[in-house]
Amino acid sequence: LADAIKNSRVVLGESGAPNVRADLNEKLPVTGLAMLGEEPQQFMFEFPGLLRNVPVLEEAAAGRGLFTIRPERDGIVRRVPMMMVAQGVTMPSLTFEMLRVAGGSGTILIKADKGGIQSLGITGFAIPTDLYGQLWIHYARRDPSIYVSAVDVLDGRVSPDRIAGKLILIGTSSVGLNDIKTTPVTPAMPGVEVHAQVLESALTGDVVSQPSYGIAIEFFAAMIMGLLVIAFAPKFGPVTLVVVGGLFASVLIGTSWYFYSQHRLLIDFT
Repeated sequence: LADAIKNSRVVLGESGAPNVRADLNEKLPVTGLAMLGEEPQQFMFEFPGLLRNVPVLEEAAAGRGLFTIRPERDGIVRRVPMMMVAQGVTMPSLTFEMLRVAGGSGTILIKADKGGIQSLGITGFAIPTDLYGQLWIHYARRDPSIYVSAVDVLDGRVSPDRIAGKLILIGTSSVGLNDIKTTPVTPAMPGVEVHAQVLESALTGDVVSQPSYGIAIEFFAAMIMGLLVIAFAPKFGPVTLVVVGGLFASVLIGTSWYFYSQHRLLIDFT
């Protein structure tokens, strides 16, 4: 297995962990990082431990990335961290490392300001992120045809043309292995498909982003709405207030939809 990995451009997945600490092999090549602006590590998700593969496989791989996915507070996966810190090591996600290796880039450029991380760049790609270095996934419709059974591959029932020249993710879809995620488009999506959605968003350039000034705009709109209610409530009846409030809310919702549909910007006035 190590020989097969060494003869290909394979990126191994690792996991940030709270209670597991790995023996960091200083001989392993480390993905180069270049920082522009503020120190980005202060904004990244950090794990005290790191779960790695056996050393013989780690040494044979072309890259290593974290496949850790952090759902939102409601359990839905809307964003995926693209850069994280595990056991003191700054590491890319599995998908971002795959893009780096596939593109032949030696260094990841991280842009950050005082408000947080702005974007991540490699050769051929500049991906906007939120302030924590997370990518907002623009989910596509599920396509079962992208799945290829590992058994069929091992038994020679899959044409080499089916996988030649493609980025391949090896994962599981069994519920019992506890890697099923809830997403905005389906209540049950295998974690490996979430990573595939990230790759598709990055490769097609169809990436959703939340600008750093978005929160300020949302706060300003809410403040204006509150001031208008305070100013006009004593002068108008409840029906007029409901109508005016509905019109104002419609304008805000329409503005949010415009920024999302035309510019893939997330500005949520609701």
